[in-house]
Amino acid sequence: MPLPVPQLDDLDFETLMEQARGFIPRYAPAWTDHNIHDPGITLLELATWLVDQQVYRAGFVSDKHIRAFAALLGVTPEPAQPAHGLIWPAQGKTTNTPALPGVSLAVGAKISCREQPEIPFELAEAIYLSPARFTTRPLTNDGGGVFVATLASNARALAPSLTTDDSKPEEIELWFDQPLITGDSTTAFPPIAIGVELDMKGADPRVETSPGGYLVADYRLEAEPLRWRRIAIAADTTAALNRSGVILLEIPPASTSPDAAPPIARLRIRSEQRVNPLPPRIKRVELNVLPVRQAETIRQSVIGTSNGLPNQGFSLQSGALLNPREFYLQVVENDGFVVWQQSKDLLDAAPNERLFELSGERNEIRFGNGVNGKIPPANAQIQHPDYRLTRGEAGNLQSGLNWSVAGAPLPPGQSRYGINHTPFSGGSDAWDMERLIAAARDAALRRTSLLTNTELEDAARDLPGMAVERTSVLTGFHPAMPDRHLHNTRSLIVIPKRAPGSDAVKPLPAQYFRAMNRQLQPHRVLGERLSILPARRVHLTIQAGLLYEDGLDGAAIMQEARQRLSARFSDVQVANDWGIKPWPVGRAVRLQEIRALLAAIKGVVTVTSCQVAKAGEALQTADIRLQRDEIAIAGEADCSINPVSTAQARS
Repeated sequence: MPLPVPQLDDLDFETLMEQARGFIPRYAPAWTDHNIHDPGITLLELATWLVDQQVYRAGFVSDKHIRAFAALLGVTPEPAQPAHGLIWPAQGKTTNTPALPGVSLAVGAKISCREQPEIPFELAEAIYLSPARFTTRPLTNDGGGVFVATLASNARALAPSLTTDDSKPEEIELWFDQPLITGDSTTAFPPIAIGVELDMKGADPRVETSPGGYLVADYRLEAEPLRWRRIAIAADTTAALNRSGVILLEIPPASTSPDAAPPIARLRIRSEQRVNPLPPRIKRVELNVLPVRQAETIRQSVIGTSNGLPNQGFSLQSGALLNPREFYLQVVENDGFVVWQQSKDLLDAAPNERLFELSGERNEIRFGNGVNGKIPPANAQIQHPDYRLTRGEAGNLQSGLNWSVAGAPLPPGQSRYGINHTPFSGGSDAWDMERLIAAARDAALRRTSLLTNTELEDAARDLPGMAVERTSVLTGFHPAMPDRHLHNTRSLIVIPKRAPGSDAVKPLPAQYFRAMNRQLQPHRVLGERLSILPARRVHLTIQAGLLYEDGLDGAAIMQEARQRLSARFSDVQVANDWGIKPWPVGRAVRLQEIRALLAAIKGVVTVTSCQVAKAGEALQTADIRLQRDEIAIAGEADCSINPVSTAQARS
């Protein structure tokens, strides 16, 4: 049952005036003229009006108040979001399809849907349409988790394969009939796009929002045997093969002789670290898949000339503005164009501040009055930069539609570039106050606050698709002020799982922690600042000397010592036979503990020496202090062990 809302504005002007007149005989008996023409009554009406306004304000809940209350619940109004989708070439680029020239498409290139021509779309990223073709059919799924591809006539070609052995990260290898990009090595080319479509049937829908991990890619030409070259991944919307998307790869251009057959190119993409434990079920892999968004770019232009008067207004083109908080204006002043920034409320602006307000679906612009915000100089031109508009939910189109791409070459007799195998999604209209209130009410009803540190840690480990291995709550810690204890502040240190043999140095992308923050923020204690952070790794160099009993294998003792140290100085649990747990977050590195860890090796008589240092610093015999969000890391290669037998020591 909801709590009753008290009515604070229960007195109006007339009631207050009657009460005030009633007090006159008691406090001013000589005042006998109570008519409206009396100056005293006029002053009394003025005071009553002021009190009436104060009573009204006490019971009035404005939009500003509602936004503040919603923010306490972790709910903030969202601007309009564009729909996104993938356009797949109508015919897969195999050796049976006609060869087409390579073409660069700029970001923002116009794309149109034949069934919905009135809705504008554009290319979300700059793409190079490669002329290369698969030497096999694109990888397909038979529905049972088996990946099938038919070999082409070229007997040297291998089928695209996906390695799903648990001991190795997932890997896709693709073969092409020629280099993906041919040209001058000094010419800058946009990245090529590899589209990946996954089968998400039966998966937890929340797992699809997992930020995944990160991929690595290698590229080689057949003319360069055994020379895999690591290439940069410009973008990965698949979140390390966690959902359908595109992988944008920066391919080095190759120069080929016109008299020689082009060499076969091979591309290898593998998951270096996946935080989603579910293996991907790939349905389709294709070249030149285009990432598209529903948006229309309005190019820079002049919107008007200032008349030098207060509160003058202008209007942009109607529609939902993408990234409205980043919008600004340029006004011609004495020194040329000067940037004017956007203000939420001009009433808070100083007289000389170059600010304006932007509001309404018609994108109405209003300048200041000289008291609250500066007035643009008379006859000054006002122009806007490039900005984008979106139709929001109207861009969420069904699958199977036909698309045309400006500037894309097409085979003879074909008039469309491709189709979208999956619906366009993600488009949403800007939140109005009614939607904000509904979202805040829903958040309040569903809210379960994570009061204790244990509850917060357990909630983080249970998040689907995040594969969290370790957590640690730092009370009173904020990364912006690590040396101060802040009240009503907690930081959650998160260490995700990683595949065996994966890179322990390379950190996870920031979107992993942003995704976790979005899921945990609604459950924070009201008024609390909650940060989700990775542990900062401090790499150590350890040097130790061991004295062991005669008759034992010194090499085996050295290997066990390194394994013990690398298992202890680790961010994740390393399989070992001694029950050694990874290093706690923020704990100082003490030489005595290192000595005890090495002395526990069977056959070791004593630890003769022990030194430690941060990577790149000089070794020392003093303990190493760590910040509260740091963790000590040391691999076997960083541990220098010198075992000496008792016989060697006597000699």
